[in-house]
Amino acid sequence: AGLRAGDLDDHLLAPLTISAPPAKQRLAAFTIARMLKTKTDAAAVPREVRDLVWIEAARDGTCRTEALTRVATQLSLTPDQVMASLFADLPAERIVRTLAEPPSTGALAAKANLWLAQAFVSRAARITFDVVGTSRNLVRNAKAKGLLCTIGGSADGSAALLDLSGPMTLFKRTRLYGSALASLLPSLAWCDRWIVDAECVVGARLVNFRLSTGAPILPSGPPKRFDSKIEERFAKDFDKLKLGYTLIREPRPIVVDDTLLFPDFALERPGEATFFIELVGFWTPQYLEQKLASYRKARLSNLVLCVDEALACAEGALPDNARVVRFHGRVSVAAVLAAIHMQPR
Repeated sequence: AGLRAGDLDDHLLAPLTISAPPAKQRLAAFTIARMLKTKTDAAAVPREVRDLVWIEAARDGTCRTEALTRVATQLSLTPDQVMASLFADLPAERIVRTLAEPPSTGALAAKANLWLAQAFVSRAARITFDVVGTSRNLVRNAKAKGLLCTIGGSADGSAALLDLSGPMTLFKRTRLYGSALASLLPSLAWCDRWIVDAECVVGARLVNFRLSTGAPILPSGPPKRFDSKIEERFAKDFDKLKLGYTLIREPRPIVVDDTLLFPDFALERPGEATFFIELVGFWTPQYLEQKLASYRKARLSNLVLCVDEALACAEGALPDNARVVRFHGRVSVAAVLAAIHMQPR
């Protein structure tokens, strides 16, 4: 703490005084570096200092010392302070902050295990989560991340089997999708029993990766009321309008054969049919078709799909004859209501 981040990197990768597998040392070093925070420590804003120094250095006949002296005079600093501020915002030059509570070796190892597992999962072609007990939080997180998945299990949500497409099956946004998929792993700590099976692409090989109950990975924080800011904004926007509808957050799962459907909201008003609203994250036209087919199989045509335009993972048109609302950043309540009252062709 208090030294350059570059000094920290050098220190973490220096040879140890005991024998250690190089790959594990690199993982431990990466884990520590990710846990620490850094700050810019400069007498002036580095970007502004660079602009002034380059202008002065570009003058004919100006040497390095003269350029620094002139800028120091302009900023009421010393030349040494100007030099120290010049690149202070670059990653290797930032200053390491003190940790409020240094981790134990056990916590460090668990964090390293988590990131190692996430590295495999983020390279998956296909993955399943088989969970029992308080599985709802995992399902909510999978939906909040907008992952392409089908869900089976018990109707009350106590047990669930999530079958997810991995990033290696997509054509676009594979890195972003892989990160979202890997972020599910900490949620497993809130389930009673669980097994993760994945087919992962490592180099040019397809390998099997399995993780199960008892694996030493750190838990996530406690579940939140809303899975995402988009859902929270939609609920608040809807409540403000006082439309006479009842907006139900997380209605009961809909059972279709051995599959469960989890709408995000149900919209009810006396004398009218209940409408279900589902906010979709990552999507392909085929995925939307499959989702609509599942709802039709459950004899439910009163569904509005809200799709994030920024998270399309393949080219293609949206399904015809469906209530689909496009959104970017915020779901329009007016657009959802217009979709509810449209007459399907």
